[in-house]
Amino acid sequence: MFEVNIEGVRRNFMISSAFMYTATLVDDTKKRMVLFFIERHEAIPIVAKLHGFPLMRPHTINVFNDTMKFNNLKLMGIQAEDFLTSPKFLLDVRLVWKNTNGTEDIQQIQMSPGDTVGLAVLTECKLLLSSKFEPMFITLEDDMTPELYQIHDLIRREGIVLPEGKKIRLGANKTPMLNFLIKEFKASQFGKAPVFPEENQSQIKKEYLEFLIGSDYMQYKKY
Repeated sequence: MFEVNIEGVRRNFMISSAFMYTATLVDDTKKRMVLFFIERHEAIPIVAKLHGFPLMRPHTINVFNDTMKFNNLKLMGIQAEDFLTSPKFLLDVRLVWKNTNGTEDIQQIQMSPGDTVGLAVLTECKLLLSSKFEPMFITLEDDMTPELYQIHDLIRREGIVLPEGKKIRLGANKTPMLNFLIKEFKASQFGKAPVFPEENQSQIKKEYLEFLIGSDYMQYKKY
């Protein structure tokens, strides 16, 4: 088992998929990451907790976390042992509980990747992955970050080939993909963004690519 930290959540702009968001987990070197695809209802409470904004309507996982606190239950760690790909992508996990008498209990359960990450974030417990997740890890080159990796992946999937010397705009803190989603989720809490992300998926992608490359980004599409 090795510990991972939640680096952030981004839109992935996958076509025809309920898993429209990506939770990025990094190991202690910050040079290796694994990507979990998650749904919108899983992404919102994670982003809210990571970036400190309130939810106008608490999600089920928020209520569950508050109920745990009320009953003095402490989750010490989540150990993801294996992953299942059929019929749905689920994780085999062990929840390590500390009871009111100071003893530990182990609960074996299957959870979605989004709920697994969300529970770890909300309870601020350790999240550990077994060696079975090794094939899913991506090693980042020295000048690569999780943000840059996912930017280049989106550009590649869009069929955009940038000419030599053309630079991507990242902004002051170099995480526009992360920041776009934070801004969107904050706005959605006050009715200033569509409830269903499919309503603005194409527009958000267009605005994002224009920010990264420029309003003329379509001229670089090769396929």
